[in-house]
Amino acid sequence: MQSLIVNYSRQMLAWQFPEVAQTRSNSSSEDLDPPLWHWLSDRHDRQANWQSHYDKKYESSIARELSLEIDPNLRLHAHWMCDIAHEEHRLESELNCLLEAEEFAPYIRIFNKYLGQGFLRIKARLLTC
Repeated sequence: MQSLIVNYSRQMLAWQFPEVAQTRSNSSSEDLDPPLWHWLSDRHDRQANWQSHYDKKYESSIARELSLEIDPNLRLHAHWMCDIAHEEHRLESELNCLLEAEEFAPYIRIFNKYLGQGFLRIKARLLTC
């Protein structure tokens, strides 16, 4: 579902705000929205520092010179991306807790030896195969 939303949004951005159409936007914390999606969704209440960055970039965009506006459907898709990011962080947090269970300790030691730290999703998949 996320890929469909991102692909559609990038197509819309290609003509409504081309300067950021290929920007990868990820949140660094479960409390924060991905910056670009946050700005596009009009969720300016929680992350004001990104608002001014994208406001300035948008004001100098070629789309503004051509009087193109951000479509409401694009804003809706950006809102969904923020929700998906929060749900992903919640699930990863839950997965981390599950992988800390004592019965998985020997497997996690081996995974850490060969994969290193991180790779949460890969470790979870290996355990469930």
